[in-house]
Amino acid sequence: MKLFTTLTKATNSLHRDAFRYEPLEGKISETEFAVLEALYFGGAMNQCTVSRKILKSRGNISVVVQQLVNKELVDRVPDPLDRRSTNISLTDKGTEMIQLLFPRVAEGIRRSTDHLSNEELEDLIRLTKKLGLQGDKDEN
Repeated sequence: MKLFTTLTKATNSLHRDAFRYEPLEGKISETEFAVLEALYFGGAMNQCTVSRKILKSRGNISVVVQQLVNKELVDRVPDPLDRRSTNISLTDKGTEMIQLLFPRVAEGIRRSTDHLSNEELEDLIRLTKKLGLQGDKDEN
């Protein structure tokens, strides 16, 4: 239980600090930011893939994607390999938005982890990946 509580508090703190230097209010929501980030770094993908990448339900992603379409930040485009599927891709406006916001959010994360050495950061990344992979294995 101590591990869960500690990880939850650390995650909440990191999340809060990430947006401290670039508040998104009035621009986009944090979930919309996560979708734009996933598309920017991962390219066009279907909504199911987006929901897995940002750990949100498919129903929630449908609503968020529609909001981003309404804001002209993403488009729904037919999947060239599967006519039954639709991919989500960034528009030029969406690309400009994530290019503006991402470096500022990344700086917030950097500032919140400044007190950790590179070795500690690498250990933390390695251990949390190991923990996450075990959880994925347990679900199968």
